[in-house]
Amino acid sequence: MAREIPVRVALVSLDAESYRYGEVVVWEIDVENILDEPIVIPWSIDFDRVRPNSPEYPAGYVSSSITLQILDGVRIGARTMAASNLYPESFKTLMPGESVRIRGSSGLRISNASFEDQFLPQLPLTVEVLGHYRLSNPPTNDRYDPAVSETGIEIEITN
Repeated sequence: MAREIPVRVALVSLDAESYRYGEVVVWEIDVENILDEPIVIPWSIDFDRVRPNSPEYPAGYVSSSITLQILDGVRIGARTMAASNLYPESFKTLMPGESVRIRGSSGLRISNASFEDQFLPQLPLTVEVLGHYRLSNPPTNDRYDPAVSETGIEIEITN
């Protein structure tokens, strides 16, 4: 059963107001601790140190992904971070009310081919982009409902 992630997500910025389909989008998202106690989140993109080539997950392994949601249920551009006890620096502690800013980039592409076939003929299209943060613990299959930004940024997508 999924639980709620104790963070607030805000999409802070995008690098443009209009993008061609497939173009790179640069974004910034804030993740804020909304509890009255510290929380720990995964904070490394160095997967070789967090989870060396092994079929098993190391102790303490957790991962998170940040994506942009461009339409209901349609997300692009995952920025994945992970942490494990093998690499203690891979964890980030957020004190109550503290936030971190995460910057990422990705191509503006839809990975689902059938949805892409429906989406492309609608271009140009104006959409509201939202920030989307997901946390998971694969070894225990512990999942959380994603945190989605309450407000978004409007962009135009063209051919």
